[in-house]
Amino acid sequence: MKRLLLTLGLVAALALGGCGSDDEPPTQAGPPAERSTTSDPSASTDPSQSTGESPSAPTQPTGAPDGMRFVNAKKSGLRLAAPEDWTLLNRESLTKNADQLAPALEAMNMDLETFKQVTSQVEVILVDGTPGPGKSAANVNVAPLPMIAEVPPASALRAQFAQLNATHMQVTEIDTPVGPGRLLTYQLEALGVHGKALFVPTSTGVASVTVSASSASESASIMDRILPTLQTG
Repeated sequence: MKRLLLTLGLVAALALGGCGSDDEPPTQAGPPAERSTTSDPSASTDPSQSTGESPSAPTQPTGAPDGMRFVNAKKSGLRLAAPEDWTLLNRESLTKNADQLAPALEAMNMDLETFKQVTSQVEVILVDGTPGPGKSAANVNVAPLPMIAEVPPASALRAQFAQLNATHMQVTEIDTPVGPGRLLTYQLEALGVHGKALFVPTSTGVASVTVSASSASESASIMDRILPTLQTG
């Protein structure tokens, strides 16, 4: 269907399927930030996935970086900064931000009923307000995963995303400001979507922060900006 909607569907599938297992959750062992990486065979042969340095993981910040604003995702147990010119959509947009909702839905080619269904599982949707001519709007979404008790192991993440035809998957264990997490890099080749899905522990259990963009470099850049701003909320 639509690029944004399908990407949100990846998170929804994880929330509904419950991809937890008896495998050990991420631990704090090893050096800060990136610790270990596992990938499928296609990942090492795909040059588009070379996105530079891995996201860094400083201590929890106290203020939003220049040009960004904090967004609260209370059900997910997270607070994160996003670019100021990005459009924020959530369940409350149905009433409080009605004037912004209609043009945003039109830009995403999403009808109102679909939006209601998506926001019943995805708590926060952030959409790039200035994608550029002929370019698909990058987006970030935050979702609580109530059926998952701990950050899913790499094998479970790959299995779930493979069901949605994701390819070039690479899972990295990283330290984040809110604790140890796992970052899945993937591609939806048929739609030209490059994504990064971060799974972290929160006070409510586990939450996901998913970035989607039209290129691997853009997806990585957005995650690099958001990751250091994560806070428990």
